[in-house]
Amino acid sequence: MVTPVVEPPAPPASRVVLALGAMLLFALCAGLGTGEPAVAVRVLPIIVAPLFGAMLLTAPALFAMHQFLGLHARPETMVIALSRALVVGGHVAAGLSPTALFFAATTGLWPYVVAFGGALVGIAAATTAARALHQAECAGGQPSSRFSLLVSAWLVLGTLVSLRLAADLVITIARASALP
Repeated sequence: MVTPVVEPPAPPASRVVLALGAMLLFALCAGLGTGEPAVAVRVLPIIVAPLFGAMLLTAPALFAMHQFLGLHARPETMVIALSRALVVGGHVAAGLSPTALFFAATTGLWPYVVAFGGALVGIAAATTAARALHQAECAGGQPSSRFSLLVSAWLVLGTLVSLRLAADLVITIARASALP
């Protein structure tokens, strides 16, 4: 007996906004370890921009290739899957915020806190996105190997875009911090 796959409800927009706030809180907590308020403020986008930017820049390619390959998931369920991934990333960032604040305030290793925390947030969001996209595809029909290849390629593309955005932000912060 095959059980039908139930599509999960979309997270409310307020939860996505709270996830954004949690990511900003994490970056602020880690940035307070710099000892300079101006640098701490510059650190704020370092968690949010790579994750949101990668999703914003790569999601159209995911949707276009999904339609081109004739796969089964509806675009609405794919958007829900991506929004669930952002919410999970926010939950992870919120959970890491107290640890980031403590570690950054007691050591001088705040850049490592930002890098490690950002990686954890990104991994949690990517894992959730892959799982939620798979559930969306299962709800539309039997997933094929082409779907797995598409999601894998999208995750690699998203990771590369995210790393590029993070590297640009780190370079910008380093240049701004070196200026008097």
